[in-house]
Amino acid sequence: MVFLVLTCFVLAGCPGGELHEYQYIGTDSSSNSKEYALIKYDESTELLVTCGYYSQFKAEKTGLIVNVKVKSKIKLKKEFLIKNVNSSNLGVFNNVKDVKPFYFFAFSDTINSLLYNVPMGRKRKARNNWNKIENDTISITLQNGKELLFVNQGKIIY
Repeated sequence: MVFLVLTCFVLAGCPGGELHEYQYIGTDSSSNSKEYALIKYDESTELLVTCGYYSQFKAEKTGLIVNVKVKSKIKLKKEFLIKNVNSSNLGVFNNVKDVKPFYFFAFSDTINSLLYNVPMGRKRKARNNWNKIENDTISITLQNGKELLFVNQGKIIY
């Protein structure tokens, strides 16, 4: 029996990491999902936005991440949609050019996506930083002037 269980774990594999989502506090999302907010940017463009604290198991990296997936009926330069991304407690997010290190959770579909990151260090050392993200707010300022707010109201517990 133990052999069978171990075999299932090896064949299925372990998840590469986990994401603790921040909640969108705006009223203009047309999604009921807790995993992302669906925001109308303009008449032809929608944004699927996910924000949260990530923990990557194998590399033991942690931090905050924002994924903005662009759904547009017209061809546009997605890089010009977002003015800036900030955490109220940790500061400015960096635009991520290489998305491969972030395939470990729901962002495996990164076509037409923009990723922003604030690394918090190795997993063991980052536990000291968890109090910094309690009651944190991530703000995303779009080029059209709209501001999107995502909040973390709870503690991260392992």
